[in-house]
Amino acid sequence: MIKSRNDYQVYSKYVNYHFTDQRSKFLKYKSDSSLSSFEKKLLNARTQIKDKRWNECLEDLEKVRSEDIFLMGERYLQMAHICLLQSRYEESATFGNLAVRYFEKCNDDIGLFRAHFNLNAAFHRAGLDSLAKFYLSQAKKYTSTKREELIVARAEATFLALELNFDESIKILERIENENSDVDNLEKDLFRIVAQDIYFKAGRVEKAFSLLEELLPSKVVTSKGRVLFSYHLMNFYTNDVKIPSKPDTVEKIEEFSLKWDFIVALKNGENELAKDIWQDIVSKWPSLYAHGFICKDANEECSIFMKVVNSLLVSEEVEKVIDLSKIRGKKAKILLQTLSQSKTPLRKEILIEKIWESTYSPSLDGRFYKLIERAKKMVDVEIKNNNNSYFIAG
Repeated sequence: MIKSRNDYQVYSKYVNYHFTDQRSKFLKYKSDSSLSSFEKKLLNARTQIKDKRWNECLEDLEKVRSEDIFLMGERYLQMAHICLLQSRYEESATFGNLAVRYFEKCNDDIGLFRAHFNLNAAFHRAGLDSLAKFYLSQAKKYTSTKREELIVARAEATFLALELNFDESIKILERIENENSDVDNLEKDLFRIVAQDIYFKAGRVEKAFSLLEELLPSKVVTSKGRVLFSYHLMNFYTNDVKIPSKPDTVEKIEEFSLKWDFIVALKNGENELAKDIWQDIVSKWPSLYAHGFICKDANEECSIFMKVVNSLLVSEEVEKVIDLSKIRGKKAKILLQTLSQSKTPLRKEILIEKIWESTYSPSLDGRFYKLIERAKKMVDVEIKNNNNSYFIAG
């Protein structure tokens, strides 16, 4: 006879402690002799995930097997969740479908809800929203608690925002916020992560930033890298606060790590590096981005990432404004032509090498600065300097 979740009440009790952030009670699983070694492995995995020891956790779970259908469903669900956190969406979907298969065998509605919702999240993050909506509709069939209903509502708000229907999306967010008082801290933080993104895209920047500030001290949210990515970019974009060194939690999530590196390269005028990283971004998320620093998705165009990108790119109209035939002096002409044809700011060193056709030397700095001042007087557009990276503002 196939065992169900009801046959694992002690295990389920500890899982509930984890979800409700009762850490001291949860950690007692380590000394609970009524749990099998496999159950303890699964519970320990939740600690590893919380501590962001994702690779270690995956390796440990890959080493263990069980004849029990329910426990194998739990194993694959956790592996799917780890891959989702690491932006490994294809692998997350593979493990998620295995989890569904096992939970169907033991008729576990809770497991089926969680597995289908994880599949929804994986396909959504991969930009495959028709599949994401399908798995959300499947998850909705298995809701049995207020918490699960709110999780589904949060996802529905996300899909409305994807369609640029921000008014209806925010109505759902406001309803969730009013009904959120009885849910655990983790669920409240997950709501804040989704809500800040939607509020920002809807133009309600102060609300978005306040939600991010509420998230900063969180001890329960597992995707802290996403929070810090959004917080620092929004602080830079709205308050002109310097982007700091990349946090370790951002480094661990491929998507946000790449985007962070791209922004920094763009801001620092490292044109070739920025192009290389953007090419990598396009290859990984071709449904969202295209070559030439283009965003293909209307919703993503409203994101904090693209707002920062577009704020750093040079206007395509600049080249039309400058009449190079009227520019006096070869070096001034090379400088203005190079700047006007670049979509990105360019570092001082790159410009000096191109203008003087030699390897950069600090001894050329003085001559370069004088050239900049001369060139400014020849054109009606503004040559701007941001951290020794130069660009033309239309």
